[in-house]
Amino acid sequence: MKKSFLMYHDACTIFDELTNEDAGLLIKEVVKYSMSKTQSPPVEPSGLSGLLGALSIQFKNQIDRDLENYLKVCERNKKNGIKGSRKKKKTQSPQVAPNKDKDKDKDKDNKKEKIKEKEIYDLYPRKIGGAKAIESITKALTKISYEELREKVKTYAEQSKETEPQFIPHPSTWFNQERWLDVQQIKNNKVFLNLI
Repeated sequence: MKKSFLMYHDACTIFDELTNEDAGLLIKEVVKYSMSKTQSPPVEPSGLSGLLGALSIQFKNQIDRDLENYLKVCERNKKNGIKGSRKKKKTQSPQVAPNKDKDKDKDKDNKKEKIKEKEIYDLYPRKIGGAKAIESITKALTKISYEELREKVKTYAEQSKETEPQFIPHPSTWFNQERWLDVQQIKNNKVFLNLI
């Protein structure tokens, strides 16, 4: 059975407003109440009255809610334990050795892709959230070629030179929302807007 209880910081501010003697009586009452719920034979709380009795209700209600949640988790775990553990995934049989040449080729391709994504990230005018940005760039490269995306990012970086950094979206936002479609192309000092 449960041998402890939680006391939340926001509830503890009550003690600051009480004298040390009243705070001691209140905490003793709360501990006895918690023990009355979880120990056998139960310890009976003394039953405070007046202001301290009213203040103890908040703690008692929280103890009851936490105990109810605890018992639900115990019951769920018990049911899951009866069901048994999850089935293990079948692994590749030991007789079949993986093709190391293919693995090396995949590793090389992955490294090349990572380099491309890093290059695009380095072109972007705001450097923040690198890991999420790289994921977003990877996703974007399934929709647009590397060369096109690189050019769009270069153009956007050029256009954003005068913009304060807080007004430049995070790279993950920019790539996830496909904002490269909104980038204006600059050719011979003329601006052409890409219309969808």
